[in-house]
Amino acid sequence: MITPEGSAIPFPEEPVPNVAPEVADLQQAGMAGRVLRGLVIAGELSIANEAIRYGAFGAAQAAFNNPAISAAALGGTTMLVEGAAALAVAPGIQDSRALRWLSERLTKFGLTPEVKAPFPVKAATAYMLGTVVTMAVKAREEPDFTPEQSRRYGLKTAAALSGVLAVQGFMASKGIEQPSKETVGFALLGVAAPFVVARRAVKKFRRNT
Repeated sequence: MITPEGSAIPFPEEPVPNVAPEVADLQQAGMAGRVLRGLVIAGELSIANEAIRYGAFGAAQAAFNNPAISAAALGGTTMLVEGAAALAVAPGIQDSRALRWLSERLTKFGLTPEVKAPFPVKAATAYMLGTVVTMAVKAREEPDFTPEQSRRYGLKTAAALSGVLAVQGFMASKGIEQPSKETVGFALLGVAAPFVVARRAVKKFRRNT
């Protein structure tokens, strides 16, 4: 603005809100947590998850050709990957944008917040889609599900999943180490049966909801 005398009148400066360093740090930590949870969910649903676990199994089998070691490699890496994912997601289980996005996708499979999924469906979800997705299903059913409860639930799910895959790894390794009709048949059964049962459980649930 210019006065009649030609001198400029300075505009009043807008006050800049002061943000305490502690608050800024918390905001940055919250943003980092949301990004981390998004990356974890993406990794859980991608082929990288299987590549890590079955890569470890293949390496152990090639190096030792021992069913117990191969089973431990598959079960151990499963616990490591799934457990780490559970710990990363648990703090924001009820307020994460990535989990809300995942929740919307689950609705397409009949897993709505209004209908509680029975145990076989949760087990099938864990086997086919992983620990984090199962945690999201549980959190949708129980809005008061706390981060601590989510952490415990996620670690239990990861442990159960790692146990199942350790058994599968043992059976598959046995079929490779001592190939015969029996061992190869049991290996194929061990790998295929849980997947078939899981798919049937989900299909039955979707028909009934």
